[in-house]
Amino acid sequence: MEHTPKRVSLAAYARDQRGFSMAEFLLVLAVVALIGGLSFIDLSRNVRAQELEASASQIRASLERARGNALAGQDARNWGVYFDNAADDTYQLFSSPTNYADMSVRIVETVQFSSGISFANPTEGNATEILFTRGTGQASPAGSIQIENALTTATVSVSSDGRIE
Repeated sequence: MEHTPKRVSLAAYARDQRGFSMAEFLLVLAVVALIGGLSFIDLSRNVRAQELEASASQIRASLERARGNALAGQDARNWGVYFDNAADDTYQLFSSPTNYADMSVRIVETVQFSSGISFANPTEGNATEILFTRGTGQASPAGSIQIENALTTATVSVSSDGRIE
């Protein structure tokens, strides 16, 4: 017995073929857009967190430089970092025979934060200095500096013996 293929009309064949409906297509498109949007939000959060940590690392490096210079007795001066939470959120690496207020203070470097990063401590309109004593590297006063962005805060602490964390 021989098998003969069944003949189907073109109209019947087209009716049996299934494609995506407009609703299915729009649903898939919405899911892809949602996943893309969430990925972008997560990526921008990571970038902001990395920028904040980079600024905190830069503060640590300035404090380490000041302490190293003080321990070495460079220029026979004390060394420190002055944190100024005025309108422009800057800090300055300096050397002085006494402290930042001394008339013979030498500003070695001034750093301004990138956009979106500011001080949380010292508070708005205030300033603080961390001074490292020549020869010993001890810090006066011990304390912490906090910086922030829209998402989080980073803290850099200095102990009285000059340890920076």
